[in-house]
Amino acid sequence: MKTLQQLCIQHKTDKHGHHDYARHYEKHFKDIRIKKNVILELGIGGYEFTDRGGAGLRVWSDYFQNSKIFGLDMYDKSEIKLPARTKIFQGSQADGDFITNVLSETGIPDVIID
Repeated sequence: MKTLQQLCIQHKTDKHGHHDYARHYEKHFKDIRIKKNVILELGIGGYEFTDRGGAGLRVWSDYFQNSKIFGLDMYDKSEIKLPARTKIFQGSQADGDFITNVLSETGIPDVIID
């Protein structure tokens, strides 16, 4: 199994290197890695471009191989190709009704990554 840092490099996300989040995330997530989790990432990158972003979601899908992975973004990301256990919702995290609808579909997340 690859480390989180290796997956970040493979998927070309800034969670390793520039921001160096990967080593901190791995310390906190290693004990739940193989569990069936609900993972929610807020903001998936690529700004307003429909075909850009999603590197973090690919990392989480590879790292948490038994989990369901969800992402939120205010921009349409419908052209991004993602693994089968991954779904993107379009809307704002500041919109309570939107978040309520998302959580009714996903269930309560075990991990929220912002």
